[in-house]
Amino acid sequence: TLTGVTMATGGQTGYIKGSYSGSEMDLVVPLEMSGVDITHVYQDVFNGKGLTSVAFDPDTKITQIHARAFNNNNLTEVVIPNTVKKLDYAAFNNNPITKITIGAGVTLESNVFRNGNAFRDTYLAQGAGTYVFVGGVWVKQ
Repeated sequence: TLTGVTMATGGQTGYIKGSYSGSEMDLVVPLEMSGVDITHVYQDVFNGKGLTSVAFDPDTKITQIHARAFNNNNLTEVVIPNTVKKLDYAAFNNNPITKITIGAGVTLESNVFRNGNAFRDTYLAQGAGTYVFVGGVWVKQ
C-alpha cells in the first residue's frame, strides 16, 4: 500500500496526492486506489523518500507525472510507462539515474532528470527508446 498517499476528490479524479510515508523503498505504483484508476501522480508525492526503485503496474493508466513527484531519491533506472504523455518540472530530478526507457510523444518540462535539460534535448532529437548516461552524456541504445 502507498501509506500517506490518498486519491484526490472533486475535480481531480485519478490523482494520487499526499506524501508517501511508507517504509518500502522499492515501490510499485498500483493500477488503482480506492477503486479508481490512477491517471496522475501529483507533485511531491514521493519527493525525498529514499526510494531505490520505482515501477508501475503493467496496465497503468498514468498520463502525467507532476512536478517533483519522484525528486530527491536514489533511483538509478526508470521505465516511463507508454501511457505517460507529460513529465512536469523536476519530476525525477536529483536521482542518480543512469538508464531511462521512454515512449514516443512525451512532453518534458525543464529539469525533469538530472543534468538540466540534457536528457530532454537528446530525447527531442532521437525519440522513444532506452537511454544510458555515459561519460556525462545521454546516449540512445
